[in-house]
Amino acid sequence: QAQAARLPAAAAALMAGRRVTAATLAVAVAAVGAAAASDDCWQTGYSRAVCCYQAHIESVRDQCFDGTYTFERCCEPGVAKTGPYAFAGYLGDDSPLLSDYLLRLVQRVRAMPDHRLEETVNGAPSSTSWSWARRHQHRLSATARSAPAAEAFVLSDLKMMERHMNGILNKTEVVKNYRALPGFVQGYYFLLAYFLAQEALGPWLSPAARRIIRAREVKVWSMWTGVYRKGFGYMDFCRCMEGGEFYSHVGNNMRLAGFSKRHFLRTMFNSSSAQHHLMRQQQCRETPLSGFFPEAALTLMFTTGCVPGDVGMAALLLQNCVLEQDIQKVLLLHDTMFRMSTLAADCQDSKFWPFTVRDTATQYARVIWELARRPNGRAPLEQPLLRRLAWNPPRGGPIAAPWHGQCGPHELRGGVRISFGVDDARQRMEQDEQSNLGLAKLYQGTGRLQALTLGPVCTEIGRFWLRLGVTPNAASRERTLAIIPVTFSWWSNPWHHLHWWLPALYYLRVKERLLPEDTDVALTFMHGEAHWGKSTTAKVSEPERTEPEEWSFLWGKWPKPDKMDKFEKAWGPTGLHADVLAVLSARRAAPLEEFNGQSYSRVIVGLPAVRYTLQIPRMACAQVASVKEFVESTPNFRALAAQRLQSQHGRPSGRKVLSFIQRTPKEGRVLQNLTEVIRAMEANVNISRGLDVRIVRGLSKGWPWTQQYHAIRTSDIIVSVGGAALGWLWALPHGGAAIELRSAGSPIWLTCSERWDVDWREMFGGLARLAGVHHICVRPHAVDLTVEAIAGAAGLSDPSSFTPYERDVDIYVHPQRAVQLAEQALLQVTGPPPPCLDHHPDT
Repeated sequence: QAQAARLPAAAAALMAGRRVTAATLAVAVAAVGAAAASDDCWQTGYSRAVCCYQAHIESVRDQCFDGTYTFERCCEPGVAKTGPYAFAGYLGDDSPLLSDYLLRLVQRVRAMPDHRLEETVNGAPSSTSWSWARRHQHRLSATARSAPAAEAFVLSDLKMMERHMNGILNKTEVVKNYRALPGFVQGYYFLLAYFLAQEALGPWLSPAARRIIRAREVKVWSMWTGVYRKGFGYMDFCRCMEGGEFYSHVGNNMRLAGFSKRHFLRTMFNSSSAQHHLMRQQQCRETPLSGFFPEAALTLMFTTGCVPGDVGMAALLLQNCVLEQDIQKVLLLHDTMFRMSTLAADCQDSKFWPFTVRDTATQYARVIWELARRPNGRAPLEQPLLRRLAWNPPRGGPIAAPWHGQCGPHELRGGVRISFGVDDARQRMEQDEQSNLGLAKLYQGTGRLQALTLGPVCTEIGRFWLRLGVTPNAASRERTLAIIPVTFSWWSNPWHHLHWWLPALYYLRVKERLLPEDTDVALTFMHGEAHWGKSTTAKVSEPERTEPEEWSFLWGKWPKPDKMDKFEKAWGPTGLHADVLAVLSARRAAPLEEFNGQSYSRVIVGLPAVRYTLQIPRMACAQVASVKEFVESTPNFRALAAQRLQSQHGRPSGRKVLSFIQRTPKEGRVLQNLTEVIRAMEANVNISRGLDVRIVRGLSKGWPWTQQYHAIRTSDIIVSVGGAALGWLWALPHGGAAIELRSAGSPIWLTCSERWDVDWREMFGGLARLAGVHHICVRPHAVDLTVEAIAGAAGLSDPSSFTPYERDVDIYVHPQRAVQLAEQALLQVTGPPPPCLDHHPDT
């Protein structure tokens, strides 16, 4: 504690909200990582990562080297400072805090039993002593492995962390400002110290000790969630709304690179592997050092809307920095990832992303310890050391419950009278103590109004919470109130709304079998002023979040009064949602505030999560199939089916139906040469024998919900430009096929692989997998072009940038390419259907 009190100016600057300059952490880090002597060898397009690992390839050698800039000169290994004293001043302004702690760790390791010590240099153990203990951990005696000293040391650091975090959490006021949280930055040091101790003394911890420590560690991560809530209020740091397709691309790149796989290190340094090629594409050398400074990391913490995606991008860039042997940037990136990950302790979906928040802390500690445990001096950055600095944390389990597990539905039972819009003071009264679990205990038996914060509930744009006043009322009627969160309520977009259509129909009608006459539906909406695009790009002027806490709370009234005409069009008696709402409730659905003062025996808040592009959904293929079965049992659908059967009387059966979904010119994204494409198909023998081709127009022109569902359900193959209409592909028969068309100018980070059933983390490919439907995404302006050729010809944007592109541009489809796709789709729908999976697999 006495050491922790001697925090350097960098920590004080953070705590005070002042700018952190390059004279603090970055300069200290520069002392650890020494640049290679070959920096003058490289120019744009050439670097150590590009040239040095492929020098055995003649074409690469010819391009990269000449008589002046030779392989021997340019690819000579750099050096890095090592030993505990290399980290003197690491926390800024020459603070000895971390180096003193590392020296204590080194001395503790030297004192451990059953340790094959060798000569030491300057008081530090040789680099082989700890490595031997790690490699031969299974051979250490039981007494040595469970050395009480190791367990006590690690636990003492963990307890120190707990006491420090409790000291912050015990403040009763909600400060809503980073600057007003004394001790906040010290918390990072305590957390890092704990992981350093666990890394250094890990070989001597018994399995039982590890379990005890891990169980206590979970509490520490939950404390970080509490501290951020104290500082920023209710926030979803894993919302990933802005740039969702881009972040999905980042996650896909991480999986392609082999993160969390055993072979990762082997392929990363294998210049002939696709994974190594992907790492070479990252741009560590081109990224200016200012982008790694603590002030940049702080700005990101105050503006990020997608911690997992930002950490994932940093992890990819970090591996390129390892290949470039830029240890300064490696350490700075680790520090940023470490701090950022504490924001996501309660929302990181480790089933989707190939890392956990614990992995980032473990790997940071591993890199520091790898350098600090060596003799004081300098070590050449040869491949054995580089492999130890590359990403290779022991894969940790999720710190929190699975993302979808916290999303609800949440329920209040026993009879309550509800009140929406309780004054803010009463809402604040108990919200910090209440969670989405055990709510019945909070209000039953009190006999008075209580303000609850319920949630989170999850939508396609992340997590939200609901403030609701409840009063126990045992005389409540046997009725159920279903509170449904809706995001873009003024927009008749099938893709967005399927995220409540599907779970509402499944949970309320199929699973719970609630009758419409016994159910009311209350609608809640996102805040009318919410604009995450502005918050994620805002300039940070104060040490607080650019996203107001109010945006994380659901509204119980229409969010945009100036769009009431659109609300009527979507939510009125003849609107898009009318058929769905009619089978949920016999009464009109309305905003939550219209149900004030009413009593219910059961209140359901939220629905099972469907989001599949950036998290693992709670709903699965079998549940979507049960929804389709339910819809097809409704009177509206049966009437349409009977009409179609009558109109088809006398036609040959067994032919498949291919439907082109064509938008209006005003809407954009029109198939420019649709007539030419259909003629080419009709001229093809295989297609004319096996397919009926039709055009579906008017999906956006006020068709009733069931009629739109029926139009897709009676198709076997649909072809559409990527957009809202493809949100209906879930209605296709099991084993149907969806062909998604993208413009030639769409960015390369918008995943479009030109292969069947591989883009299952993409917006429509993922929906197809969830629905048991085949899917392919293509850029159809030419025939037989690879993705790389298309990217080069179309000048697609770099995947590391959000280059704007025209989303509503019309699309030209090469007739021969259209025929090829139709023939492929016919083979898909006449073959075995794809498996109906419970969740997305890892590969």
